[in-house]
Amino acid sequence: MNLISSYTKALIVLSKEENIEEEFSKNVDDFLELLTINKEFNYFIRNNVYTFNEKLEVLELLNDFFGEYFLNFIKVLIKDKNQKNLISILKAYKIEKELEQNIIRGKIFTAYELSSEKISILETKFSKMFNKTILLTAEIDKTLISGIRVQVQDRVFDYSIKEELNQIKERLIQK
Repeated sequence: MNLISSYTKALIVLSKEENIEEEFSKNVDDFLELLTINKEFNYFIRNNVYTFNEKLEVLELLNDFFGEYFLNFIKVLIKDKNQKNLISILKAYKIEKELEQNIIRGKIFTAYELSSEKISILETKFSKMFNKTILLTAEIDKTLISGIRVQVQDRVFDYSIKEELNQIKERLIQK
């Protein structure tokens, strides 16, 4: 088990044992948002330029916004000099919690913007296929001529014109 997996598993066990799963998940989401929005704070927390005590002082200011166990986790990470892995650990925690709830995230790639209704239809179809709740986010891929490509975990479903043209090309080459 690698470092990120070890911390992730420990956080899941802790949040369950202390019956703070919902609070902890909210803290993870809020902290990730804080790191995304505030680049200076992200740099401050995740790099070794500042001392442990300087970081502790700043973390104390967050007591009213984050739970005790969550802030203790951040402190342990900093003390162990593993704060560079903070975002990866928090994202891995989110993924594990979603897997526990039978939720899988995926992506839809299209040449144009999809309506929320079409995304919802695709989510329903793929949820039935995987027998889990599939949540899809759309991304525009200018290399696609038309159609869509859907990625769920390590599987790719390519319904694009580009893929059809590639398959025709392969068949022509083989003949």
